[in-house]
Amino acid sequence: MAMNQAKIIASNDSIISAVKTRDYKRLATIADKLQRDTDFDYVVIGDRHSIRLYHPNPEKIGYPMQFTKPGALEKGESYFITGKGSIGMAMRAKTPIF
Repeated sequence: MAMNQAKIIASNDSIISAVKTRDYKRLATIADKLQRDTDFDYVVIGDRHSIRLYHPNPEKIGYPMQFTKPGALEKGESYFITGKGSIGMAMRAKTPIF
């Protein structure tokens, strides 16, 4: 289910546009609504270099994401990764935004 949710988020035209233009305010509006209106524990959105563009803790924005699979997103690969990150232990579903 987490991967399906990640892919739905990644294919959202508003998110794609906001990532391309680095519209942090728009990303925050969308991600905050997703967290509020769904059962997502949290949403993090990053760029192709794994730099956070949105994070529920605004102090994390602009810094590299943890637990990435180098090269996967650039190749269009989606993947799961588990580990303790800035929000604690979690299984993360990561998918590219195109």
